[in-house]
Parts: sequence; structure tokens; C-alpha cells
Amino acid sequence: MPQIVEAEHYTIHIDRDEEDFHLDITPNTTGRHMTEALATIKEAGLELMDPEECEPTMLDNGNLRYWMAYAW
Repeated sequence: MPQIVEAEHYTIHIDRDEEDFHLDITPNTTGRHMTEALATIKEAGLELMDPEECEPTMLDNGNLRYWMAYAW
């Protein structure tokens, strides 16, 4: 079952069964919100993928999706 963390400026989606991990951020996400999101991602044992490996995706609603992977 997916774990979803929703905050005002971001949503973290973690589905370990499907290995689907992503962070959606709004255009007005601040550095403070990003720091909060990254701390939550780290606690889950994940990290953002290098944008050169997997480019972020612009969603239809204007949000930006970053892909995540297990932190090794």
C-alpha cells in the first residue's frame, strides 16, 4: 500500500511494492519546504535521483515531479 505524505507545497509518494517513489512540488515551494521534504525522504531511506539520470517531469497542474530511489 502506498504511503503518501501531503503538505501545503509538496506531496511525497512512496510505493515500495511497485517501486514508485516521487516528490511533487508546487511552483511556490520555498527552500524551507524543500528542506522538510528532503528530511522526510531521507528518513524513508530514499533520495532524489540525479536530474541527469532521470529528468523531473512538469505535470499538467504546473507542479514538478522529482523521482526518487533507495539511498545506498
